[in-house]
Amino acid sequence: MSDKHTLPASLLAPNVDPGRLGFEDTSEIEPLEETIGQERAVEALEFGLQMNSSGFNIFVSGPVGTGKGTLVRQMVKRLAQTAPSPADWCYVHNFQDASRPTCLSFPAGQGASFKREMGAFIEGLRRDIPAAFEGKKYLDAKAKIIEDTEGRKKSLFHELTTLCRQRGFGFEETPVGFGLVPLKDDRPMNEKELEELSEPAQQELTERRQSLESEMREFHVRIHTLEREAEQALHHLDHQVVANVMKGAYETLQHTYQRLQPFTTYLQRVHHDIIHQYKDFLPHSTPMLPIPGLEQTRRPDMTRFAVNLIVARDAAAGAPVVDESHPTYSNLIGKIERRAHLGVMYTDFTEIRAGAMLQANGGYLILQALDLLPQPFSWEALKRVIKTGAVTIEDPAEFYGFATAGLRPEPIPVSVKVILVGTAGIYHLLQAYEEDFPKLFKVKADFDVEVPHDERQERQYARFVAKLCREEALPPFGADAVAEVIRQSFRFADRHDRLSLRFSLVSDLIREAGYWARKDSHSFVTRADVESA
Repeated sequence: MSDKHTLPASLLAPNVDPGRLGFEDTSEIEPLEETIGQERAVEALEFGLQMNSSGFNIFVSGPVGTGKGTLVRQMVKRLAQTAPSPADWCYVHNFQDASRPTCLSFPAGQGASFKREMGAFIEGLRRDIPAAFEGKKYLDAKAKIIEDTEGRKKSLFHELTTLCRQRGFGFEETPVGFGLVPLKDDRPMNEKELEELSEPAQQELTERRQSLESEMREFHVRIHTLEREAEQALHHLDHQVVANVMKGAYETLQHTYQRLQPFTTYLQRVHHDIIHQYKDFLPHSTPMLPIPGLEQTRRPDMTRFAVNLIVARDAAAGAPVVDESHPTYSNLIGKIERRAHLGVMYTDFTEIRAGAMLQANGGYLILQALDLLPQPFSWEALKRVIKTGAVTIEDPAEFYGFATAGLRPEPIPVSVKVILVGTAGIYHLLQAYEEDFPKLFKVKADFDVEVPHDERQERQYARFVAKLCREEALPPFGADAVAEVIRQSFRFADRHDRLSLRFSLVSDLIREAGYWARKDSHSFVTRADVESA
């Protein structure tokens, strides 16, 4: 081979002069805070993260090992810390349609307070309502209503008895109630005496009987009216007692959350339900021989007053950042769990669970494209949420054609910045074959794999080494070791004039060099340690 075609080995991976780095070892320099050589990607990320318009979600493209995932998490967390904390979300019972639970939102941190206060409110009623119904004041008022009703019934009966005697009739007890019997000398007439009556006398007796029977029907109507009025009066008394018992706690809750209209409406429905279903708070008799496993079914169900807090925030934590590593449909959107009792599966609104979309509501959701796309229904569900701006938690069994008489929770509005991380190949496939993709992911942050070599990049590399050494407690690198790391970076890039940005490879090289330095009891990492790595 001609000498003019010979390529010196020094040009494949040029040596770097340690003297121009300007330090003895990396403990003397500041760790790197920014990113090396990804200015275009950082600019695109900043643009996408700060754009609040619809569809400006971000696809982060680049080969594996360029540090794109780490950079995305760092930038998102930094931005999220300065953002306000989004709302808490919970599901509550829908008193108009139990199959469609209602969602309520609260300012960050107030959802847990509401759940505690509702629990204390119901527990207080379970204690105070039975005590009120056992109190002397209530028992006296109830006895007075019953006594007044019985007095009025006796008065009506006395009037009817007097009228009957005036017309020559008395009462006799029959298997179906009371019947009229003619009287003679204040005693009932027997059949012989009735037969001896003349025909005009029998006709007159029949007319008087018919007249009295009409009066008796009127008497029964009036008695029934009195009983119904007494029953209504007792119900009214019971409702007043229950309203008085919960008045203080109810008004406190109303005052606390009076600015939240959905909560005010919900609390009014709770109040109405308690007033009309107050017997659920009273003691219930149990069978003499209870059947194991069935005792629970005899107790009134108070689940309808529970609060299912599915998303709870810290008011000082900023916007949420969720990095979902396993984006199945249930993990992404949410699920409705079921419980088994005596061989029967059942569910209610307390079994609704939030997915990553709801946990990231008001913040940022990071997904890996290779993890998301193979999952059944996940990609379609993600698109639907971005398009509609709401999360609807459904049973995935329905997607397979299984009809389930389940819950239909009210959709929860969401505002999430989605960051999808993948390779350039996945990006181009989605761009070509998924018609909704360009509308939903309008920002692309493309990560480079190499950067032109200059003295500034050498100093950046040195600061990156210093950063990794401090984060992972590695021995400091000498200037000659850093120079060797930079030389190896030429080899990773397969270019003599460019440095590699595959920092996963560079980081592993630094870690292995630190291992050999410790093994040989070196106080700092040398060029030989890097060569050994």
